[in-house]
Amino acid sequence: MAAHDPPALLDVRTPAEYRDGHIAGALNVPVDEVAARHGVLGIPHDRELVVYCKSGKRAARARDTLQSLGYTHVRLLEGSADAWRADGRTLVHEHPSP
Repeated sequence: MAAHDPPALLDVRTPAEYRDGHIAGALNVPVDEVAARHGVLGIPHDRELVVYCKSGKRAARARDTLQSLGYTHVRLLEGSADAWRADGRTLVHEHPSP
């Protein structure tokens, strides 16, 4: 793992929650799809991976799944998206096309 690589961000909320506001650069894979889709994420198993959801419960499930699949540097975003939003940090909002 290169020391200069920033951590990969994985948002494990639903696509609707993701569109409503996510951290810039985060990939969206709903928690129930993590095991099935981990191989197509393009994230090396030794890269630092930060997982978040709304409050932390789904992120903890995803972390456990990823660790069982061989990811070695998985951590949770402290406080998850709720804390990020409460701190006034920037979120990216996507709106569906008309």
